[in-house]
Amino acid sequence: MKKLTTINYNDAFLTAQIYWLVKVSLSNYSLRSVDHIGDTFRAMFPDSKIAQEFTLSRTSASYMIGEGLRPYFKTVLCADIKASKLPFSLHFDETTTSQVKKQMDLTVRYWSPTHNEVWVSYYSSLMFGHAEGKTVASKIMTQFKEDNLPIEKLCTLVRDGPNVNKTIFTTLEKSIKEECPEFPGFVDLGSCILHTVHNAFGKGLEKLPLNIDQLCLDVHALLKHSAAGRADYEKLQFQLDIDAHQFQQHTQVRWLSLGPAITRILEQWDALLIFVKYLGENPKLHQKV
Repeated sequence: MKKLTTINYNDAFLTAQIYWLVKVSLSNYSLRSVDHIGDTFRAMFPDSKIAQEFTLSRTSASYMIGEGLRPYFKTVLCADIKASKLPFSLHFDETTTSQVKKQMDLTVRYWSPTHNEVWVSYYSSLMFGHAEGKTVASKIMTQFKEDNLPIEKLCTLVRDGPNVNKTIFTTLEKSIKEECPEFPGFVDLGSCILHTVHNAFGKGLEKLPLNIDQLCLDVHALLKHSAAGRADYEKLQFQLDIDAHQFQQHTQVRWLSLGPAITRILEQWDALLIFVKYLGENPKLHQKV
């Protein structure tokens, strides 16, 4: 005999909403995509009572994620950090958002007893008008106290190079020592070396007789928005028995993209020379490209 199970549909409706909102968050879906999603589920699962009653809007989705899921997962994270009873590190970086606000995202690295491995997780975001070092340090300290995290276990700050971050480092270290006299101080790992490498690489490019950055940008832009140009170039690739690859996009603030862009230009060099010469001899086609 089959065992009968009782379904609490109120809980089932809420559970279904939570599952879908977690999917929306993990996949970075737009909140607008939530509007009328119930109609889609009803068409997909006509025999499901849960699907027939499923309702969700972008407004309710935003509220449930911000005021329901966010504090829940943050509570789980903080409990895991405290259960670890081991030192942990705080990573932070600040940027100006499209809303012209300064946002500092915080992540933590710690030994997770839940996952039995070193775990890196988003922790919180702090918003500022003026992001002076002392102000930022004070907000981080306040956030730790609100979440009842063991600040004496904070072993280091991972940061990039600006001087304001050095102020955050020294100010926060001093504040923790005042709260916890037994606190030994941070392990100073220095700032992010990638910024130094990036700047050094840029200075090296300036010594070359050719503006490599601009060459990569120009070659990529050559066929970016031209269907006719791409068709002609593909014919040329076929005739010269050159791989039918498109040019790689280079981003000036990401110097690692320079290598693949240059490699692709060298691969396509013979076809590129003929194509550019062809454009020069055909002004009308040049205007289209």
